[in-house]
Amino acid sequence: MIGKTRCFIYKGSKMATDEFDMIVVGAGIIGTCAAYHSQKAGLRTLLLEQYPLGHSFGSSAGKSRIIRHAHTDPQYLPLVKDSYEQIAEMEKKRGEKLWIKTGMVWMGEKNEIEGVAKILNDYKCDHELVSSAEVGKRYPSLKYGPEWAGLIDPMAGCILADRWLAVYQDEFRKAGGTIYDETRVDSFENGDNVIIRTRRGEFRSKNAIFALGTWINKLLPDLPVQTRNELISVAYWKAKKTEDSHLTEPENYPILLADEKRIGWYSLPSVDYKGAVKFAYHQGEVYDINNEIVDMDQKFIDATREHIRTHLPFLDSENGPWRVDRCKYAMSPDEHYVVDFLPGSKNIQVVGCMSGTGYKNGPSLGKALTQIALGQRPFADLSSFSLDRFKQKSKM
Repeated sequence: MIGKTRCFIYKGSKMATDEFDMIVVGAGIIGTCAAYHSQKAGLRTLLLEQYPLGHSFGSSAGKSRIIRHAHTDPQYLPLVKDSYEQIAEMEKKRGEKLWIKTGMVWMGEKNEIEGVAKILNDYKCDHELVSSAEVGKRYPSLKYGPEWAGLIDPMAGCILADRWLAVYQDEFRKAGGTIYDETRVDSFENGDNVIIRTRRGEFRSKNAIFALGTWINKLLPDLPVQTRNELISVAYWKAKKTEDSHLTEPENYPILLADEKRIGWYSLPSVDYKGAVKFAYHQGEVYDINNEIVDMDQKFIDATREHIRTHLPFLDSENGPWRVDRCKYAMSPDEHYVVDFLPGSKNIQVVGCMSGTGYKNGPSLGKALTQIALGQRPFADLSSFSLDRFKQKSKM
């Protein structure tokens, strides 16, 4: 049974000592959703965050993300289908919109696009294979030649990312969860109980989930996977002509993915900033978490500018970008998720390496992690995200 409906957000300097059923470290979207589901399942849960809530230092900052069924790897489909269901329930519960359905156009080589379509067929997800000419008819602002193949995912859209994070934290509070922000984990012990030490005190728990984002190897240096941290230059572009600004709005501009010779771009309509589409290169500058980059790498902006000049000529590629924000990615060597128990532990789960595709799966992963903590079989098969794949490679 869930405890009393109250929540504590702790900001003082008083030393604290307390015991919980679950401690979640990291209040990004993955950690927040895991904490919410744990508390909802009856586990007395503490959520720890090293920065103030709502900070912009991690991978969960910003106003928009993409939700889509279409993916090159089938193991993600059960997760995203569950997230769609959860968000529909949350919207009904809260009485507010948490995403904008725009549809998505995915442009790429024919073989790749047909592979994505096969996966969608297998999971009975609506989609269309279309020619570049058909894409141009439906979206006249997109100019792709006959060498491009297209796929339309009609259920795709824009996640209102800042609202997802705020809503799940609020629902966690309402369920009786405890949040201590500005509380960095300095060390921990793994045994029958997990002991977590911070400057504000020592916390004990039967279970823990570490959702550390780009800080995963800082707290867990001996993890059998070393992440590649990338700083993504997220550029925003406005229309050349003021009268074309409406073309950037969600009702006129779909989610866009474009893959060309192993180079990828992604684009979203003007959700973050009015009149400016988000259009960025799906790769960034590798950086050390202890020595962050100050200057953006111009090559990523220039590559995006050239793609826009050729394929979206209504955008102002010459004078843009209008604005550049930063997004932090944490990537595994094979660019797939890590979801597993910490080696040698039966009660600490580690989840990470999800940047670029993970936000939409925050609700579903939070549910699955809670099921595992309760000794249940998770609703989705997470075995492909095991750390074993890196242990095996390290022995070769």
